[in-house]
Amino acid sequence: MQGFKKLYFNLFNNRNAKADVAALAAQTDINVIFPFYHIVSNEHVRHIKHLYTVKNIAEFNQDLEFLLLYFKPLHIDDYCSGNFNRSEKYFVLSFDDGLREMAEIVKPLLLAKGIPAIFFLNSDFIDNKALFFRYKVSLLIDTIARDRLAENIAKHLPIKKVNIANPATYLMHLTWNDTALIDTIADTSKFSFSDYLDNNKPYLTTQQISDLIASGFAIGAHSVSHPLYSSIDPQLQFIQTRDSMKSIADQFNLQHKYFAFPFTADGVVKELFDAMYNELNIDLSFGTAGLKKQSRQKHIERVPAELGNASFEQILKNEFRYFHLKKMFGQ
Repeated sequence: MQGFKKLYFNLFNNRNAKADVAALAAQTDINVIFPFYHIVSNEHVRHIKHLYTVKNIAEFNQDLEFLLLYFKPLHIDDYCSGNFNRSEKYFVLSFDDGLREMAEIVKPLLLAKGIPAIFFLNSDFIDNKALFFRYKVSLLIDTIARDRLAENIAKHLPIKKVNIANPATYLMHLTWNDTALIDTIADTSKFSFSDYLDNNKPYLTTQQISDLIASGFAIGAHSVSHPLYSSIDPQLQFIQTRDSMKSIADQFNLQHKYFAFPFTADGVVKELFDAMYNELNIDLSFGTAGLKKQSRQKHIERVPAELGNASFEQILKNEFRYFHLKKMFGQ
């Protein structure tokens, strides 16, 4: 979340809590919102623990009940085809990263409430073939003693950087480009990511994904291996997009092509958007910048639903208020 927006949320959260959602929604010309999550679980999720707060089942159900009170659920295919009443308010639900909780927890909850959703997958991670670099970082922080972790980090850095006062902070600042270093630190610490994948199976399997599709849910691509696009060159942005979309569309015989940028769409070159829609025939792309008017016809910004311990009701009220504030200043 951008710095000023985060400051606004922190300063005005209590004031915005008193706002009426229906009134806020009626004041905006946005009639479809796009909340998104990563995971829902009552368990201790080690590969996510140090990254963000995981909503439990009760909290997620509370979010869903709130959404159903003010908005109608809408399938992404119906949104894409324009098959909805533009005078009403809707929500299109999505989930990133393709975690196994989508099949085990989220799917039955959504089916019971009649809520459609789209699940965005990283092609490298399906069937637990590989692990997201940020999950690796969380596992190292959660597993390796601080002093030992600092020592093992220092072994692989230049002399001037050997004093690692806070190894967790250091690791949290590493990027996709540092994946080899993360793997080396794990090897030195005698921690096996392969064993973790085999024993815990954090990702959806091919069969589980096929079952989601058979149950009426949509599937999209989320890059090959989840880099921050602003940290990689434009050619690699294209390759990550093209290869993941083709792999997932071919494997699951998708009729529509939907792509969600990993992390954020900030830093994505304009030429990639042009190539996505014209060359790769992607129907819609998605970012994570919150409630916004669409700046491109086929690109949609979604509303993050996992912000600390906030309910989605709190988050959306802040988003609406912030949207109106920007509108006052012509943004």
